[in-house]
Amino acid sequence: MKKISLILSGGGARGIAHIGVINYLESKGYVIENVAGTSMGAIVGAIYSAGKLKEFENFLLNLDAKTIIKLLDFSLNRPGIIEGKKILKKLKEFLPVDSIEKLNKNFLCIATDLYNQKELVWKSGDLLTAVHSSFAIPFVFDPVQFQEKFLVDGGVVNNIPLNHINCELMTVAVCANASIGMDILPPDILQPQKKYKEKKSIIETYLNKFLKKKKDEKSPGYYDILDQTLHLMIEQNSKNIINNYPPDYLIEIPRKIAGTFDFLKARQLIKAGEYLAEKAIP
Repeated sequence: MKKISLILSGGGARGIAHIGVINYLESKGYVIENVAGTSMGAIVGAIYSAGKLKEFENFLLNLDAKTIIKLLDFSLNRPGIIEGKKILKKLKEFLPVDSIEKLNKNFLCIATDLYNQKELVWKSGDLLTAVHSSFAIPFVFDPVQFQEKFLVDGGVVNNIPLNHINCELMTVAVCANASIGMDILPPDILQPQKKYKEKKSIIETYLNKFLKKKKDEKSPGYYDILDQTLHLMIEQNSKNIINNYPPDYLIEIPRKIAGTFDFLKARQLIKAGEYLAEKAIP
């Protein structure tokens, strides 16, 4: 029995590739004992630890523009432009237990304590609050108030929490926002899903209408700026953590495979995760 610790980074939609990595590891007989995640890595890690990953995978594979738009509860009078209640309600369907202690795996996730400027490590306590705080991207979602703290996305301080896992087991880390070339993936994986452009256009039209941006404007849109800013923010801290706490195996998902909010590429991302895991791990 090959027991491992699995570390899953943030990276927005790119983190859907974590599902493919987990699928590959389990198909090869690896037993994932410990799971640590940040942001999207926290979402996938928690759902996997709750035994609901297959249901979540099916949900992502069947996403369409209408479903995504229904999950966006916009508000311009709050710290974040998306309140997030609808997303949390949907996530709750895949998190049937209320506390981290009740999960099937040893799980932890990372949030950022905004005013104390340090990481907060969730190893126990309310599961949905922990996951919510880990993916609360600044300016997109409201900070999560916990006790006297205000928490935001863990990727601000620790995008790939290798420093918090059991080093006695083999460690596998997945970095879903890596600055590597797309040539590591075969062309068939990069083929978009059916009607991808049409579905993406529907979402962009809706967002542009809400954000008061005309389609023909040449300046970068809100999400373009946010995507680039998030990448710059987390890239260096990911490199530092990997250098200081090198895993036994590192699987890197190219940043350019998808945008931070490109959840319509779920099928490609899961296949990419499976392919890259097979290349990296015997």
